[in-house]
Amino acid sequence: MEPVPLLHSQQPFEPQKVLNPLVRSAVDTMVAAQLQNDQLVVETIQEIRPHDSESWAKVSERYRVWDEHHVNPYGYDIRNFDAAISIQLYDSTRQQYWSAPMETGRPTSAFGWRRIRWHKGIDLNLQTGDPVKTAFDGQVRVVSYDSRGFGRYVVVRHYNGLETVYGHLSKQLVQPKQLVKAGEIVGLGGNTGRSTGSHLHFELRYEGHPFNPLEIFAFPENIIRFNQYILTPRVFAYVTGRKFDEVQAEGDNEEEEVEYRETDWYTVRKGDTLDEISRRSGITIARIKELNGLRTTRLQIGQKLRIR
Repeated sequence: MEPVPLLHSQQPFEPQKVLNPLVRSAVDTMVAAQLQNDQLVVETIQEIRPHDSESWAKVSERYRVWDEHHVNPYGYDIRNFDAAISIQLYDSTRQQYWSAPMETGRPTSAFGWRRIRWHKGIDLNLQTGDPVKTAFDGQVRVVSYDSRGFGRYVVVRHYNGLETVYGHLSKQLVQPKQLVKAGEIVGLGGNTGRSTGSHLHFELRYEGHPFNPLEIFAFPENIIRFNQYILTPRVFAYVTGRKFDEVQAEGDNEEEEVEYRETDWYTVRKGDTLDEISRRSGITIARIKELNGLRTTRLQIGQKLRIR
């Protein structure tokens, strides 16, 4: 397969995750422990509309958790994952792009069993201070430090439904809720945390659970394998112990016969203000008012606000 050229976005766009007809049933991942003041829990509604129809039909709804402290806050048991999900990794027509995490990407440790534990990502060689780039367009969720693991690390949530983790950084150059484009530098490589030498620990995650980055990227070629990827339970077999026949990972690129849209809704709680909701969601007050046709900043408990 011919390598896909490295692409970078030149213009910002409204945060969006593209839905597709193969998406699995929704899972409510909201638990009481996640209803903390620094977390934003929103309800995501996914809808489809045939091209010859004027009506939208709801296909799923779930709670999406915004947590700035934990790599996996979702509470989803991946052993229950039994579906095929078509993920549009990047889409140049929507100005949504991709990037390799570094200029060069020579692997030094693979995804899989390593000594006494499972290695949940791939290690890429670098020199301390080398720039580390986000793989897809998205929004920074976690900027933190873990002395027994990632060291200084960054987690980015992407509009294609995946998250990426960048570990052992010497310096973090982004903040939580910051919007980032593919290829934007999120930190500098290093040797912090549980590490024996300078390298980047790079992870791909779905619903908080890691799978092999080589499913999507090729190193040291430093290319992306597909623009559309079919995620199946096969990639989590290391957790479930299930056995699968080999399946083709690349999705077809035929035009869909339906349109899709995804909207996020927040339910106003006691003490909420537009200013606080704006701060926690990363959406401006003006945009929230525009999406909901608000003329004032007065809110009512139980009121649902569209924030994307």
